[in-house]
Amino acid sequence: MSTPAPSAAAESTLVPFFQVILFAAVVSAISEAAQWYLVRRQPKYQEIKKRSADVAAQFEVFKAKANPTKKGTSQQIKIYETKLSELQRGGSGFQMRGALASVLILVLAYTQLNTLFEGVVVAKLPFEPFQLIRGMTHKGLPDTSDPRECSATFIYILTNVVIRYAAGLVFPKTKVHGPSIWEQAVKLADKMQ
Repeated sequence: MSTPAPSAAAESTLVPFFQVILFAAVVSAISEAAQWYLVRRQPKYQEIKKRSADVAAQFEVFKAKANPTKKGTSQQIKIYETKLSELQRGGSGFQMRGALASVLILVLAYTQLNTLFEGVVVAKLPFEPFQLIRGMTHKGLPDTSDPRECSATFIYILTNVVIRYAAGLVFPKTKVHGPSIWEQAVKLADKMQ
């Protein structure tokens, strides 16, 4: 009893499908390596991260022990918040460099992907996608082709999302402690009133 041979259409989309997945995996690895090299590996970033964790811990201890009726308590809280904001701003500068490098890598990879797989059917969906999603699943393919056919762009985006999510679980990113941008904006708005 022999196994039926795959059809020519299924066989012709299988190789590009795995090529796109491999391409996305390599691009994600390069992007994460650039983030590590430009941000997390730097001694100054490590120092900022350590100092912000120390200041945040001191601030929490102070808030737990502080008496709100004392005269200098609010002044001391402002000093801690200012220190944390400054440290977070320093860490954000490093993270911005890594984010810019990552975006540059992803844009270059996306243009290369479109060059390599323009008009190539990479997969075939078992259903017809919604009109809203069809533009993404069918990008770069001729309009006359079957709407269930997928382009490399769609597979690349899905693969990239899955790989980035998995990388976030395996290698959790630490952040510099301090008030969020939203909290800083609210405080600034309160001061302006």
